[in-house]
Amino acid sequence: IFEYKIRLEKSLAEEKSSNAMVKQELQQRASKEKSLRDKDSIEALQRFNSLQQQHKLLKSEHQDLTDECDKRQKLAMDENNRLVSILQDLRSQIRDKTKNDEDKGKLIEKLKGQYTDMENAKVKIENKYNELMRNKSNDDQTISHLHEQVFQLKYEIDTLK
Repeated sequence: IFEYKIRLEKSLAEEKSSNAMVKQELQQRASKEKSLRDKDSIEALQRFNSLQQQHKLLKSEHQDLTDECDKRQKLAMDENNRLVSILQDLRSQIRDKTKNDEDKGKLIEKLKGQYTDMENAKVKIENKYNELMRNKSNDDQTISHLHEQVFQLKYEIDTLK
């Protein structure tokens, strides 16, 4: 029994020693794992903070770009409205010019008609003038002939006296 007790004590001591070693090994492993986890947590937290900061920067940049986009859209809309207004003005001017050209065309046609009428009247007047001149020439000849007759008659009267 004594030997059995010694063996049991020895076995118990070995098991305690073995358990102590396993416990120490497990504690070291746990400590190492905890250290790794702490390190990973710190890295993850740093990465999270970095990502959060990057997110804030990107969000700010996105807001700036959105503002710039809105500003450019407003400018483009204003420019478009200005160009539409200019286009309407130009179309109005074209309509007015076309109407003026049509009015001028009608006026030109009217003036051409009046010119033709005046040309015709001129020809008629020239014809009448020429006819009157011929008649005058005939009248002058008649007058001249009558003057000659008067002169001759006077001469004859004078000779008869």
